[in-house]
Order: sequence, then structure tokens, then C-alpha cells
Amino acid sequence: MSLEQLYENADAREQATVEKIHSVCALFMQAHPEYLPSSRNEGIMFAAMSAPDNDHLNATRAADWEEVYAQVRNQLEEKPRRQQRATRTGITHEALDNMSAEEMGRRMNDPNFVNAVNSLPPRKN
Repeated sequence: MSLEQLYENADAREQATVEKIHSVCALFMQAHPEYLPSSRNEGIMFAAMSAPDNDHLNATRAADWEEVYAQVRNQLEEKPRRQQRATRTGITHEALDNMSAEEMGRRMNDPNFVNAVNSLPPRKN
């Protein structure tokens, strides 16, 4: 394998990791309508994720973001209550794509979830 191919493979792996982190963060934000996605909050969350005490955590795992959130929640700004209610049932195509079959099956019993899925706009190609 050439050096150029090695670099291309490394770039592809890095891009896949970044996409996975974005996907997991989208799921996290869906589960936490109170979370305000601001640069300040993102900075706090990413700093906590990469802190030496958290070297066992992995930014591509949703459970690890939950752990970080529990650690720093009192430092974060929250959305106004009215905005939280509006986003509580929001769902994205990306979130659905990353949902396990078990979770999807469980959530399909929730009429609010089914309505949110059915009200999604068509996928952008």
C-alpha cells in the first residue's frame, strides 16, 4: 500500500469517527431537550470528555456522553422551558438510522414517537 493510500485510509477513518460523534451527539440532544447547543456548552462537554480523568470514555458512545453530561450538567446553560417542550418529540432521519432495532421496537409503542416519525420531511438526497 502506498503512502498516499495510507493517508487516504486514515482520512476516511477520521471522517467516519467525526460522523459517528455527530450522530451520537444528535441522539444525546434528542434525549435532552433541556440541553442548549451553544458553543459554550459544547466547549464544556468536549473539555470534560477529553479530561484526563475521563480517558476511559469514548466520544463515539452515547452512554459516555450521558456520563459527561451528568458530570457537568450544573455548569451548562439550558433552553427556556417553552423551547424544551417544542423539541421534546423531535426526531431526525439520522437519529432513526442510528437507533438499534430493539430501541426502535420499544419506541414504536409510543404514539408521540410514531407521530414524530410520520411527520418527518422526506430525506434529502
